[in-house]
Amino acid sequence: MADALAGAHAAGIAHGDLVAARVLLAGGDVFVTGWCVEEHPDGFAHDISQLASVLASVMGEGLPLAFHDLLRLCGSPLLHLRPSAAEVSDRFAEFVRAHTHQAVLGAAIGHTESGDEVFLDLARLGPHGGVRGPVDQQIAVLDALVAGLVAHHSPADLQIVLVGDAAGLARPRTTSGLPHVVLAPDACGATRALDLELRRREALVDQARATGSPPPAASRLVVVQAWAYQESDTWQERPPAELGYTSCS
Repeated sequence: MADALAGAHAAGIAHGDLVAARVLLAGGDVFVTGWCVEEHPDGFAHDISQLASVLASVMGEGLPLAFHDLLRLCGSPLLHLRPSAAEVSDRFAEFVRAHTHQAVLGAAIGHTESGDEVFLDLARLGPHGGVRGPVDQQIAVLDALVAGLVAHHSPADLQIVLVGDAAGLARPRTTSGLPHVVLAPDACGATRALDLELRRREALVDQARATGSPPPAASRLVVVQAWAYQESDTWQERPPAELGYTSCS
């Protein structure tokens, strides 16, 4: 609804009489009907007030607490305090995006030059991926990735293992005290960390079997591996020990 009003208002068109009966749902899409030919004296501000009333009546107790103050502003008698339809739409979009991140294994890692969010969806991109660029940019991406992941996942749901130079590149302020993160400066440390995680999962499954409970959902595991190298280097040119592939006793 807010999107429809925002588009209409941007084109200089006010609805004039927005009520719940004029909002249709079809296949997950929302259609606003019954646009009035005659303009209301308050124009866009009247639309915003009616939008708040419709949202409150349709969502009822399901309306997130975060939006109560917003809807009160929408009905403010001081018209200049009422947010625009675009602002209401943006607030709802931010809320949905934040809660969607909880279900998606990924994180926002920055913005494009036009201001659009760059979201790194690890599950959609596949089990393997790579980032190449100047070290300072790699650090920024690593910071954003770790911070975004831990902000939307509990330690029981997600474990992050930073291997090799990734463990050194991670800034202490990003990883310090986080139970999600394991720092493994070499391949042996990574092997030990993964072995401990495997044993933890096996213990949870054994406990569930012993009590007759369904096995818990497996927590997700993200392994970030980085090795510093010169632009002229190739993987084939570097010795195994330098790449971190050493034998672990």
